[in-house]
Amino acid sequence: MNTSPLMMLGVGLLTVVYSSENCCKTHFPEAMVEVPQHIVAAMTNDPDDRHVVAAAIVAKAQIIVTSNLKDFSAEALEPWGIEAWHPDDFLLELDNQFPRKMIQVIRQQSEDLQNPPLTVAELLDKLEKNNKVKKFTANIRLHNIF
Repeated sequence: MNTSPLMMLGVGLLTVVYSSENCCKTHFPEAMVEVPQHIVAAMTNDPDDRHVVAAAIVAKAQIIVTSNLKDFSAEALEPWGIEAWHPDDFLLELDNQFPRKMIQVIRQQSEDLQNPPLTVAELLDKLEKNNKVKKFTANIRLHNIF
């Protein structure tokens, strides 16, 4: 799918909204959507995750970013023109399209972390281990930003 990075980023925010609703209401109020129950009921993916697909439809998202790909089959998403991407693939795509910006984001995140403070290398190690974004972190390391 040929999707603009801004749309991809918007979808990433939509996914984050569900998992961190209060934080996102404060920092990303534009990412909040009202999801009518009849849309949720029409979804065919895993029953526990139907609200996510319904929210993507309401938001006119093209991609759902999730580590839980098994509950978002292509068959359930295709009628709505939506794809499910693993966070590793999503971040890798952003890095391929916007390498300078992604390096800037990683450096800024490293600088902002205070408790505990993390170097860029330590942050990448933590992202790789905890968030399972090995392709992305390997790609960032190729930029030689240490």
